[in-house]
Amino acid sequence: MIDESIITNVTKELQTRIKIDRFTGGTIEGALLESQPVWGRNGEQENLKISWKVKEASDNEITLMLMVLKDLWSGDLAIGGGKAIGRGTLQGLKADIDLPENKQVTIERNGDQLNITGDTQVLMDKYNQFKTADHE
Repeated sequence: MIDESIITNVTKELQTRIKIDRFTGGTIEGALLESQPVWGRNGEQENLKISWKVKEASDNEITLMLMVLKDLWSGDLAIGGGKAIGRGTLQGLKADIDLPENKQVTIERNGDQLNITGDTQVLMDKYNQFKTADHE
């Protein structure tokens, strides 16, 4: 389950672009596109909160969700429209992770450093690799 979120500290801007012919690399005559991306307001950082839950997740599903978190956090997994032109990449600031047996881990960016607090040993021992018969 994924909760919806409002992006804060942004302004919308109408942007007109041209459509490119993927075979020739040239423009397609008369093919204009308009989009309305959101941008940070006056140099401020735009913020988005993503919240997702997996009911009764197995260890492999938890490992997969941690891998998705890592890819979203580092900007390797883009979301939304405009991915082909570099939009939709994220940079993680803080992650609160609730694991089975009331275990919790918090990851927070502090400049170029990551502060990881909570039951970090659980992450290292139990969810550090994707464990299936095909991948061992």
